Parts: sequence; structure tokens; C-alpha cells
Amino acid sequence: MTRDEIMKLEGRELDAAVAVHVMGWELIDENDFRGAIWYDGDSPKCYHRQLCFSSDIAAAWPVVEKMAAPELTKTANGDRWRCVANRYRSGHPLMAIAATAPEAISRAALLAVLT
Repeated sequence: MTRDEIMKLEGRELDAAVAVHVMGWELIDENDFRGAIWYDGDSPKCYHRQLCFSSDIAAAWPVVEKMAAPELTKTANGDRWRCVANRYRSGHPLMAIAATAPEAISRAALLAVLT
């Protein structure tokens, strides 16, 4: 996935990409009436809910923990959030800027694993 494709992801698609590519979860059933069922791969439990990595800071925190020393700050004018993922292959930090902290975290994490 390219940087442009990652930056265009929103809502459910962004959350699903984070679940699969960053968290390593597997989608088991997308049509469950309670929301999608995701297997986390590390334990026998499944998650029976809609994902909200990009909209809820509590849900985004495990994503932060997957990154090596990320930096999360407000932009200079204070209206957007910047997340810099320090886990990178190219030798350059991978940065995402978004309207909310969880969205910036989600995008930076995807950039770190997919670009």
C-alpha cells in the first residue's frame, strides 16, 4: 500500500487496515450482528465489536505500543495532530498528520509497516 493510499483511508477501512497490518488480527466473520469478529492471534479471545482505532484514543493506545517510541504532538497552529513513527526501514521517520490523535496514530503505524 502506498503512502497516498494510506492517507486516503478513513473510518472502517482505516480501522480494518490497522487491525490486519499493524495488530496482526484476522477477520473471522464480517457479518456478525454485533459487529465484525476479529481474532487477535495471540490468545483464544475474539473481539465482537466495531473497531475504533482511528477514532478512540483508548483503542489507539495498543497501536502506539506496537510502534518503537512514536512521537505524538500538536501541530504548530494547534488544530491538527502529528504522529511520527520511529520504526522505519528507509532511515527516515514516517509522519502522519490528521485532525485527531487516534487518526494520526493509525496512519503513522500503517506507514511504518506498509511503506
